[in-house]
Amino acid sequence: MTTIRLFAAARHAVGRSEFTLEGLGLGAPTTVGTVVQALSTVSPAARPVLEGCSVLVDGERRGPLGRVDGDAETVDILPPFAGG
Repeated sequence: MTTIRLFAAARHAVGRSEFTLEGLGLGAPTTVGTVVQALSTVSPAARPVLEGCSVLVDGERRGPLGRVDGDAETVDILPPFAGG
């Protein structure tokens, strides 16, 4: 089962910190863009926030066309942040 974790502003915009692919009505393989689109249907106002986020699949950064395979354990949605 693939867990989708949302952090900081992404979590706030969607209203939850965690989903599964199956819980969003998605199967694997899928793409990062499809995951973002599915999350945007949960909270349409979250789309601008989600589109500005970095996405990591099992720790590797992926763009919108990046694959989320059935053996992926986590998809992390990380908004831009500043720090030092």
